[in-house]
Amino acid sequence: MTESARRQAATIRVESRIEGLPGNEGHFSSATSRGGSVAVSLKVILCVHFGLMEEAQEWLGRLLQIVPGLTIAGYKSQFAPIHPPEILVRYVEGLRNAGLPDE
Repeated sequence: MTESARRQAATIRVESRIEGLPGNEGHFSSATSRGGSVAVSLKVILCVHFGLMEEAQEWLGRLLQIVPGLTIAGYKSQFAPIHPPEILVRYVEGLRNAGLPDE
């Protein structure tokens, strides 16, 4: 399998996982076209999880266009009340590994 085919297959897997999240069925493409920061942040996190660092950084750039000045601290303060701690740790780890600054 070529690198391009591998990346495309991984991207499809990432998008299908986002589509399968509760409350997000069928809304990934419309959420990203509307600038949905939650969908885009999940794309960043999942790209990191799959080792697609270049793509994760591209999506991080899109996320920062939607939420200028976003930091790990800001993400934590926004999502800590709604995510269990074990999930928040993984999300933060993915965003940090993609290059989101701590402060």
